[in-house]
Amino acid sequence: MITTVDEGAAYNLGSVKFAGVPAKDSTELDRIANIQTGDVANFDDVRAGVDRVLARFRTRGYLKATSRLDRAIDDQAHKVDVTAAIDAGPQFTMGKLEIVGLDITSEPAIRKIWGVKPGAPFQPDYPDAFLNDIRAQDLFDNLGKTKAETSIDEKTHVVDVKLIFSGAPPEKKNTRKGPGAGNPVQ
Repeated sequence: MITTVDEGAAYNLGSVKFAGVPAKDSTELDRIANIQTGDVANFDDVRAGVDRVLARFRTRGYLKATSRLDRAIDDQAHKVDVTAAIDAGPQFTMGKLEIVGLDITSEPAIRKIWGVKPGAPFQPDYPDAFLNDIRAQDLFDNLGKTKAETSIDEKTHVVDVKLIFSGAPPEKKNTRKGPGAGNPVQ
């Protein structure tokens, strides 16, 4: 028995618009989304583009940004227009910065180069990127593990950050016993 499958006509992706955002931002969002219109509609590509837009909103402090895709299908033209309705949600801001594990001279220096001021939009990737940059600059001798912890207050939409620094474990010395075990010859 042979079964023939008729997939029907292919539908092209028509326009892609963003709703729920200021009109002045739409050109930038189109560039960020980088969704190719006119080709066969691929909703995995559309979703990936909208995810890039949501990631941009998160860097501006909108940590809870979500979207909904609305499709308008034109069966005559074999075309699908998409509207991505963006709900930015509340904007979260930077609260207090706590630094743990540094001495009284190093802590103010790190605090000074921290780039997000209290009240500024919180950037969720910034604390880890900051610590990676500190490590890459090799600012500390014997820098061990570093870690960033965030505390999000859902009521006030404020995010406090704790940066944790630790020293590297001491290098192990030769523990061999007996002649030639690292002791100078006498």
